[in-house]
Amino acid sequence: MGLGQQVKGKYIQLFAYAYLCIPVLQFLLGWVRPILSIPVAIAIVYCLIRTVFKTSALQSGIFADKRKLIIIFAILFVWGVSSGIGGLVWQNRWDHMYRNAIFRDLVAYDWPVVNLAGDTPRGLCYYIGFWLPSAAIGKIFGFSVGYLFQIVWALIGVVLAFLLISEYLGAVKFKTLLLFLFFSGLDIIPFVLYNVHFGNAGEILSRLLHGEHLELLLFQFNSSSNMTLLYWLYNQTIPFWVGFMLLLREKRSASLVFTYVLLLLFAPFPTFAMLPFVIYRFFQLSPGILSRSGVNLRQFVREAITIENVTGLLVGLIVAAYYASNSATGKMQLIDLSVNTIVHFVLFLGIEFIVYFVFVFRDAKKDRIWWILFGTMALLSFIKLGNSYDFAWRTCIPAAFYLMLLVMRYANSIAAKARWKKCLFLIVILLGCITPVTEVLRTAENTVNISLGKSDETLICNSMKSVFDNTKDICYDNFIGKQDSFFAKYLQAK
Repeated sequence: MGLGQQVKGKYIQLFAYAYLCIPVLQFLLGWVRPILSIPVAIAIVYCLIRTVFKTSALQSGIFADKRKLIIIFAILFVWGVSSGIGGLVWQNRWDHMYRNAIFRDLVAYDWPVVNLAGDTPRGLCYYIGFWLPSAAIGKIFGFSVGYLFQIVWALIGVVLAFLLISEYLGAVKFKTLLLFLFFSGLDIIPFVLYNVHFGNAGEILSRLLHGEHLELLLFQFNSSSNMTLLYWLYNQTIPFWVGFMLLLREKRSASLVFTYVLLLLFAPFPTFAMLPFVIYRFFQLSPGILSRSGVNLRQFVREAITIENVTGLLVGLIVAAYYASNSATGKMQLIDLSVNTIVHFVLFLGIEFIVYFVFVFRDAKKDRIWWILFGTMALLSFIKLGNSYDFAWRTCIPAAFYLMLLVMRYANSIAAKARWKKCLFLIVILLGCITPVTEVLRTAENTVNISLGKSDETLICNSMKSVFDNTKDICYDNFIGKQDSFFAKYLQAK
């Protein structure tokens, strides 16, 4: 069988795997010693080809309506540009400040990025995967071209994610697109309760229209909308969307670990949260391993010890060693428990998950993937890593994304539902939309004010030039790798 026949109907999967593999290859060849990085890189390319050849073809006919796809791609283009990636509109200051500094360092420094100024060398240690293709472009064609290429790379990922979602649901629909853009928890509820409690009810509408950020009022507990994730955490979010959908459509336990580990360089916290789900998927795809008579060890070895999974495991160990060199790596601990904490957690579950789960209960009650992701999210929500709540916030992403898929499936079949169910579902969706709409309003208002000269700000947040500038970086340790670590001593390229 020729190469064309091997990949026929698999081009989207090929691009999706390449989207994740290219930055991983760049990291290995740029950060890791050649004696290790070159053979592992060759193995990754081989596993990529093998995985794509053995994956199932897309369902025929799903993407036949070219006009609909063009309209959808245009909307996704506007959505991607509106995030601030590439600097074409105003950027949310806090997160883009750090992300722009990381990108500058990736372009300005040789790889691996190590700052030799001062008494102690300091390396860049962060989940840098998303930026590596654009940084390579920046090194070749100049910083501005590389910076702008970020939006191209982001849009490729967003389109791939939407196409994989549509294939998973069995159809390309505008309802699916709208939920992809605007799905969110009902953060408006704690926002209103908070302002009424403190006597600020009269300011609610004005603050909403000016783009108030709604998602941190419960503080310890937070599950961000897709809009927020794209506007603030795009470097983690976009690759996660692509990788998660590849995991859901994975039909071979022999390549499951390979697919899973590709996400580690982009989004370590959501990837960690998916570990129980991946273990379940492995045994689900290999039913012959477990039986009433016990574990079939030979079958387990045959399914687990494959070139793809071994390569994935090796890549995972290398990336884990890289992260372990981070200066901010701290011990895990429980958040402070109190009555107030429990009340916040119950409210968090209600507005982010249960409010939607009541609609999809019939389909989800026997869905083990849902219960695994939901249970993992609930447990990890009480874990604090170092001094930040980011670990708990980001480990919510898999459960929230899978819930969105369940809601999409419900929306696509809503025509057969009772009228009162349709009305109630629409009300909940619209209340959830308030959160992403405020993100859009804030961006639009600041972009217009800057364009009309009403603001002295610039579209691009340039307040931090480098992550190594610890006079401005209050989160300095989050990005710095110790040069006396195991990774720096034994694995890092010199």
